[in-house]
Amino acid sequence: MGVACAGLISDMTILAKLIGAQASLFMLDNERQLPVEAAAKLMSNIMFNRRFFPYFTEVIIGGFEPEGSKIFVLDPIGSLIPDRYTTTGSGAPIAMGVLEDEYNEDLSLKEAKDLAVRAMIAALKRDSQSGNGVDLLIIDKKGVKEEYIKFES
Repeated sequence: MGVACAGLISDMTILAKLIGAQASLFMLDNERQLPVEAAAKLMSNIMFNRRFFPYFTEVIIGGFEPEGSKIFVLDPIGSLIPDRYTTTGSGAPIAMGVLEDEYNEDLSLKEAKDLAVRAMIAALKRDSQSGNGVDLLIIDKKGVKEEYIKFES
């Protein structure tokens, strides 16, 4: 399971620590990993409870389970939306346009990575706040792998 965010990193850090602690407790009690959907719902509840003084972050939670991959997006007040792909942040509308045009369920890992990079490049060209690279978190049956791709200026 992995999380990504757009917004205040300090708020996301708090949320990630809360979910991490709950995941550890779940593992101790149940001798299995906290399901991705349960983690997303827990984070949704935490964020909704702070709706009058919200965490200033949008969150994506994703992971791989025996039934397949799962991904959820949460807004600052905890709205929880399951999806097959998503974006967040200031460049999200631009990146989403690229994803909507080219995403399909049969993409290979290389094709999916290339698509994510193309979506980020499109966002970066039109939104300077989108950064100068992309962090990829690849989650599959084999485990979790991180990659960073720096864009040339």
